[in-house]
Amino acid sequence: MQPVHPQPGHPVYPQPNHPGNPTYPGFPNHPGQPNHPGQPNQPWNPGQPNHPGQPNYPWQPNYPGQPNHPGVPGYHDSNNHWHHNPWHQHPQPGYPIPYPGQYLQAFSFESGDFSYYSDARASMDSAVKELAMARLTVMESRQNGARYSLSFMAPRGVRVEKYVSGQYSYYSDAKAGLEQAVASLKANGKVLIETRLNGAGFTLSYLDGLRQDSDWTTRRFSFQSGSFSYYSDAKASLQEAVEQLREVGCDIYESRLNGSSYTLVFDGPARSAVQNYASGQYSFFSEAKNGMAQTVRSLESRGNVILEARLNGSAFTVSYLTSYYQY
Repeated sequence: MQPVHPQPGHPVYPQPNHPGNPTYPGFPNHPGQPNHPGQPNQPWNPGQPNHPGQPNYPWQPNYPGQPNHPGVPGYHDSNNHWHHNPWHQHPQPGYPIPYPGQYLQAFSFESGDFSYYSDARASMDSAVKELAMARLTVMESRQNGARYSLSFMAPRGVRVEKYVSGQYSYYSDAKAGLEQAVASLKANGKVLIETRLNGAGFTLSYLDGLRQDSDWTTRRFSFQSGSFSYYSDAKASLQEAVEQLREVGCDIYESRLNGSSYTLVFDGPARSAVQNYASGQYSFFSEAKNGMAQTVRSLESRGNVILEARLNGSAFTVSYLTSYYQY
């Protein structure tokens, strides 16, 4: 062993071996960090405890609205009814839209003609409330008889979009359809600035482009079902389709019965598509009914949204929106 010759101005400090770690001199193990049994020369780090003043909060997904892959598409409840896990978590109403540093610009909006003065007033008051909840500055809200004007500040890139429904069979159906559309869009964070009935139809005006979600790009889908044998079957199929679309987080603009068929208009993921499956002819009606139930269950278990499940005598047709995820 060669002796150590100290250099002037550079003293040498002794580095004794620690009793518990003889191979790495001068680097003893911390009493709270013992050596791992399988790796005796590498310290085991059990993790750092939280600071007393900083509790451990649960992990949150990247905002806005991007959850982790749910792992499973959904589940069957105790009644064997399918429920989807959401594809997308929309920001809740009231979440501030203008982010710090965003460039704002002025927008002007003129509503259509309402049937009654009171309806125009109610729609304007609701629009002002929606804009305020989104923390958008309202410069002016002015009623002109059975119509109104709005001026407000919003981020650059925002667009005022309008949706005009088809004609319902009855005024009451159009009113119910408008209420359902408003509830669906508000639940998904849309800012509505006009909700107006037009006889047996309705008009919705809303702000689009408020939030840019990196992997949630949508497009408009318009689905027309086939003719069911009974009105009640068409109504039940429509209600099931609306429920599943709401569960996965699609914006539903219109769900309208047309006698023994129906129309669905919604915004869904751009990478999804509407597919149809038509079975062959079964020997008996009961076999076709059982076959349709099995097909529906198989498609649901893969995360697809059933838009139509219709019996055609001794055959069946199933239409579905393909899953946002690949299960």
